[in-house]
Amino acid sequence: MAQGHPVVEELAQYLPASLELVLLSIICIILVGVCLGIASALYKNRWPDVFARGFAVLGNSMPEFWFALMLSLLFFFTWRVLPASGRIAPLIGAPRRITGMYILDSLLAGNWDALRSSMLHMILPVVSLAITRLAAITRMTRTAFLDVLSQDYMSTHRAYGFRPRALILRYGLKNALPPILSVMGLMTGGLFASTFLIETVFSFPGIGLYAMTAIVYRDYQPVIACAVLFSLIYGVINVLVDISYAWLDPRVRYG
Repeated sequence: MAQGHPVVEELAQYLPASLELVLLSIICIILVGVCLGIASALYKNRWPDVFARGFAVLGNSMPEFWFALMLSLLFFFTWRVLPASGRIAPLIGAPRRITGMYILDSLLAGNWDALRSSMLHMILPVVSLAITRLAAITRMTRTAFLDVLSQDYMSTHRAYGFRPRALILRYGLKNALPPILSVMGLMTGGLFASTFLIETVFSFPGIGLYAMTAIVYRDYQPVIACAVLFSLIYGVINVLVDISYAWLDPRVRYG
């Protein structure tokens, strides 16, 4: 790049930050989106369903960069409660590098000040990156779960007196997971692509900001390297999703 360092070294330096951002976003999407979708299906046409559907429509209608700017305006410039740039407070400094992911490195090193600061710095980028996909997963989970709940075997399990929790988690959620997992695989590739915008808005030093800086300097080797890397990640994720189908659905076999 413009600094004169090998592209591979710079990718190794910036990639952990983007991986941490994407992984936390996926966790947020799964925990919140799947739970909202299940609640929406279980309480169809009642207030949890109305709330979940309204949230899904609102989330899908907001551009990521606009939402990121609004979060920064409210929580940093107006209320001064959350940081809006960087990965950690300058006065604390980065924890000892083990994986390159500040939260994990802080936990491994027992550096609680760095852990708190890095988690605060991740809140706004994670929420901005996850919001539109979270809305889509909520809608997909609701649709898949309603389809599962209408199946005859679910009525049979209810007639046998299965506890509601076991019925939902053991039979309902597992059978509703394949379409959700398929959408999540596609979304994960989209999350990496969206790091270009989110990392630029929050000056988050990940691979997206690295690629954007390379574009500004017309340094095309890093841009090509980032495109190849994202393509490889996208391909690996889709292979893992296909493999997981065989575990979730015994009828699926790959010859």
